[in-house]
Amino acid sequence: MADAYRILQQDEDVGVALCGAAFLTMIYGAPTVLRIDKIAAVQRQHMKNDRYAVVTIIDPRVGRDIDADARHRAKQVSNEMAPHTIAMTFVVLGTGFFASMVRRVIAGLQLFSN
Repeated sequence: MADAYRILQQDEDVGVALCGAAFLTMIYGAPTVLRIDKIAAVQRQHMKNDRYAVVTIIDPRVGRDIDADARHRAKQVSNEMAPHTIAMTFVVLGTGFFASMVRRVIAGLQLFSN
């Protein structure tokens, strides 16, 4: 069997890979406009001709700033990529108040993005 997955980008901010019809992303630290834009650039390049299940893993234990600009940018990218998305899920690593807060922000973005 050929490679089961293909790494599209990996640096200190994000990791992005394709695995069949799954588009996998990892955000190292809190989502920021820079990190969201890095993922969006890869999504635009690779998702434009097909539809994918998008899995995003966030590790907010590394950084804890989620500002209004990052929330707004995430909503914009989500709306832009909606035609190319079959399903979307988020995994937030960590326990306690802050990880719970990140999950609530993401749930709110998903609720109001469409």
